[in-house]
Amino acid sequence: MFNGTLTGNLGRDPEFQTTQSGQMVAKFSLAVRQPKKQGQDQPAFWVKVEVWGKQAEYVANYLKKGNSVCVTGQVAEESWNDKNTGELKKAVVIRNASVESWQARGDEAAPAPVQQQSYAQASQAYAAPAPAPAPAPVPQQAPPAPVYDDSEIPF
Repeated sequence: MFNGTLTGNLGRDPEFQTTQSGQMVAKFSLAVRQPKKQGQDQPAFWVKVEVWGKQAEYVANYLKKGNSVCVTGQVAEESWNDKNTGELKKAVVIRNASVESWQARGDEAAPAPVQQQSYAQASQAYAAPAPAPAPAPVPQQAPPAPVYDDSEIPF
């Protein structure tokens, strides 16, 4: 697996669920525009997106079909057999995605995206002891002024 970043528009309203373990997940499809070929529009490239945790709440509450977003996450491929035809189907999926709204000014403004942390990052933040305060600086004393004897002056 590798990470990727795509921009596009939500193809449908996000579906929000809570797993049995209490984790939140939002799923939606993303239509990614492809560059024109010989001046002709190309069909959109469709990608499934899975968003977990606080980001899932953000997506479910503030994004809807048609919103322009930037998605970054782990790129994977799903495959399954079609129930009706038995044909092998494949789809690109972005998992553990981070989503940023790219709405133009004047559109319904979505709040700033929530920064997603991995479990390891979050647990490390709670497990680490608070850093000790830095000691107060000790004031520096000026060195004593030298004492000269007039007999040492050469003139």
